[in-house]
Amino acid sequence: MKKVIEAIFDKGSLFEFRPFYGRAIITGIVRIGGFTAGVVASQPKHMSGAAGPQECDKTTEFMCLCDSYHIPIIFLHDTPGFRISSQAEKQKMPGKIMNWNQALAKSTVPKLSIVIRKSIGAAYGNMCGPGMGADVVAAWPAAEINFIGPEVGINVVNGRQLQGSEDPASERAAFLENWAFDSSP
Repeated sequence: MKKVIEAIFDKGSLFEFRPFYGRAIITGIVRIGGFTAGVVASQPKHMSGAAGPQECDKTTEFMCLCDSYHIPIIFLHDTPGFRISSQAEKQKMPGKIMNWNQALAKSTVPKLSIVIRKSIGAAYGNMCGPGMGADVVAAWPAAEINFIGPEVGINVVNGRQLQGSEDPASERAAFLENWAFDSSP
């Protein structure tokens, strides 16, 4: 994701906010055409870009900082969703997701949201998806936007139909093809 940031924003302008904490999200101040902006970007090289408790805290604090100083925020998505586990539950993950959501909803600065590769589940909303106050939401042509990952989604939505199928492999392939189309920008 740092290469994407370097390609989009002014060269060498990224000043990271808490770079060694919550590493599945990159937060920082950048310049674009000489103007200052904040960037919140999933980092797929760490935990596949799935935000956990630290990432939620880091992002919430960063958005509040940007809003306090009237700095617009640009969100770059490449996330499979939130990291949920018993450890995350012990660290109050649901509350941290809601704090992030509240900070996003209450921020008053301009917000631009770009899906780079994938944005799945509630993380799509928290990364400033539609209905969360984004001024613009865009996606790269090959982006995947969905409520759940395709393999799990096929099991949830079409599991019973596949169980009673004479040829479950080919039906699964057809469902996956439709799922890919429905998940495209």
